[in-house]
Amino acid sequence: FCVGDKFFLKNNMILCQMDYEEGQLNGTFESQVQ
Repeated sequence: FCVGDKFFLKNNMILCQMDYEEGQLNGTFESQVQ
């Protein structure tokens, strides 16, 4: 995960703020593929 960014715990995963916001825009984490 990213150091120096805000962290969010979602579905037992630690996410960077950027990843979290991307997930919010997409509206889902479960089907997120990178």
